[in-house]
Amino acid sequence: MCGICGFVNYLDRDFSKDINVMMNSIDHRGPDDFGSFICDNTKLNLGHRRLSIIDLSENGSQPMVSSDKSLVIVFNGEIYNHNELKNKFFSNSKNWRGTSDTEILLECILLLGLEKTLENLVGMFAFAVFDKNNKNIFLVRDRFGEKPCYFSFNDKFLYFASELKALKKISCIDKSIDTSSLKHQLNFGYIEKNKSIYKNISNLDPGTYLQFKLKNNSVELVKKIKYWDTLNEIRNSLSSKYNNKNQALDEIKKQFEKTISSQLVSDVEVGTFFSGGIDSSLVTAFASKIKKNKLKSFSISFDDQQYDESYFAKKIAKSLNVNLILTNMDKKKIIEIVPKMKDIFDEPFSDSSQLPTYFLSQLVSDHGLKVVLTGDGGDEIFGGYNRYFLMKRLQILKFIPYNFRNFISEILLKIPTNLWNYMDTIIRNSFIINKKIPNFSHKIAKFLSILKFKSEEDIFEKILETLSLTDILKKEYLKDNINLKKIESFQNIEDYMMYFDTVNYLPGDILVKVDRSTMSNGLEARSPFLDHNLFCKAWRLPTDYKLNKSSRKIILKEILSKEIDFKLLERPKMGFGIPLNDILRNELREWSINNIESGSLEKIDLIDPKKLKKLKNNFFKKNIGSYIPIWNILILSDWLKNNA
Repeated sequence: MCGICGFVNYLDRDFSKDINVMMNSIDHRGPDDFGSFICDNTKLNLGHRRLSIIDLSENGSQPMVSSDKSLVIVFNGEIYNHNELKNKFFSNSKNWRGTSDTEILLECILLLGLEKTLENLVGMFAFAVFDKNNKNIFLVRDRFGEKPCYFSFNDKFLYFASELKALKKISCIDKSIDTSSLKHQLNFGYIEKNKSIYKNISNLDPGTYLQFKLKNNSVELVKKIKYWDTLNEIRNSLSSKYNNKNQALDEIKKQFEKTISSQLVSDVEVGTFFSGGIDSSLVTAFASKIKKNKLKSFSISFDDQQYDESYFAKKIAKSLNVNLILTNMDKKKIIEIVPKMKDIFDEPFSDSSQLPTYFLSQLVSDHGLKVVLTGDGGDEIFGGYNRYFLMKRLQILKFIPYNFRNFISEILLKIPTNLWNYMDTIIRNSFIINKKIPNFSHKIAKFLSILKFKSEEDIFEKILETLSLTDILKKEYLKDNINLKKIESFQNIEDYMMYFDTVNYLPGDILVKVDRSTMSNGLEARSPFLDHNLFCKAWRLPTDYKLNKSSRKIILKEILSKEIDFKLLERPKMGFGIPLNDILRNELREWSINNIESGSLEKIDLIDPKKLKKLKNNFFKKNIGSYIPIWNILILSDWLKNNA
């Protein structure tokens, strides 16, 4: 895992210092080593920051030149099947300078060509390859978007980097803000997978590569190739569904074992993120069985019991015989982390689980580890999110007349949200329920809004949003922000939701959160659930092998029940939340209000001042509403204050 950057610039001035500026800005991604390459006749500069994982010697240093001197690569990621590729395509007599996956990748491109190589890769990656002979440069990103690749170009220059902060330092790149990106962040908490906050900087689409030609002091985009199409792969898998559950169980388990085994390959110690949930428990269970030394697993606890899963984490860790390293994330630690978010993420990003993810990454790094396995991707692929569960139950709405639903919704939405919270307390006390439902009033308001919609697509969009644009934007900016395609390719809405989340929410939110949080701490995160071979097998599963009206991740629970007590798995999904409602209204109250009133939001023309004031007063003065919409606004305001 590393940081990459590079550029070619034919504008009439000296840009030679840009490569060092870019490399220095992403030094946290690769604290172990750095290097650069300059091609004098094309003015191409390549830079690399190295986090040494495979082949810790100088033989794995980058930029790396191919054996025939014709190709140069800067690579970020891991090729998990690099040894298989070596044995499959090369004779034993070939001389290798070292044992790095980068060298094997580079020699495969030289031997097979780029497209054939990409077909054979199992891994996560973003890389640039320069073909000296043909003066072509290729930018490549992995299938699901685990590794970022930001770029900006016109006919006179091309710049690319692992993080926006490297490109923000380049004077010739226009930093005009993209209004559609602002709207998407306010609406859903993140920026779309192939965009950035800036109009003229994009993030390469997952499963895609670009080919640029350098000639006559100009840059030409020759082609954009989508070498992996998630929807087509799903269609292929759906055409050969499993019809025997035991066979499905066996094949999924074997593939998962193979995946975990390949992702444990490292010349440094590998640990796991561990919440005690289904996904992280499964990853930890299989990793523990395969690993020779006792596995280190990392988890955090909270003082607020509605967010704390440490009881289950301890129980499951004990049954798996892993070394659980647990630390408490108290309010003081949360407060310390909040101001760092704008610099870590480079653009407005308001999934609040970014805070515990960063803290957990810091914990792992402080214990000297460089690599962790995570459970990311399990929810999207095996039907884990509560919204899939909810959508199955909402099928009953089809049998309730729309006019009646709309009437009920209009009436109940007029009830102040603080009364809903009071009712939550009464219900819990009446039924002796210890745990409060996080963001109860927000969830009730969202459910009541759902009653007003007719189509499944509209309901899904409402479930996804974290702040309604009608509550914050001026009227002239109130247009649809996302386009949910029709679902003819899928037999049911749940399958469509899993597909949509895989190609949007996963690369736009989850993988951004994990990459920035881990890499800012010099830590590599590997996601076994995103092995494309496992993905294709998972989509051969009938939907009812994944979820039904009473359970989620059914097949994963069956696999995991062979490793731990099944009773520990049967509990509601909690997510990775923190008590921000209380913190923003108290310890961070002054910071929050100052942020909103700083004038930074007035720098953009989107926000309706009256609506903003109403949201602020409701939350801070009347104690009404959830922190979720306010957090979106605060993150945007804090970013604008320092960047616009």
